[in-house]
Amino acid sequence: MNITSIICDYESHAEDICSIRYEVFVDEQNVPEELEIDGLDGEAKHVLAFVDTVPIGTGRILDDGHIGRVAILKNH
Repeated sequence: MNITSIICDYESHAEDICSIRYEVFVDEQNVPEELEIDGLDGEAKHVLAFVDTVPIGTGRILDDGHIGRVAILKNH
């Protein structure tokens, strides 16, 4: 098992970022979808974590330094 992470922008990795966040926040924690999508993703730096080539976690940091939307899939 090889664990890696990358720093990325939202636009180029939105599918993986959203997939993880929806599973963790919307499906598991029952966060309303309209609260999960706050319009700040485009200005944030994002991190994606992988096991081998499978995305398993994500988080973001806003321009003001706020770290948020940290999510790891339950089975990891």
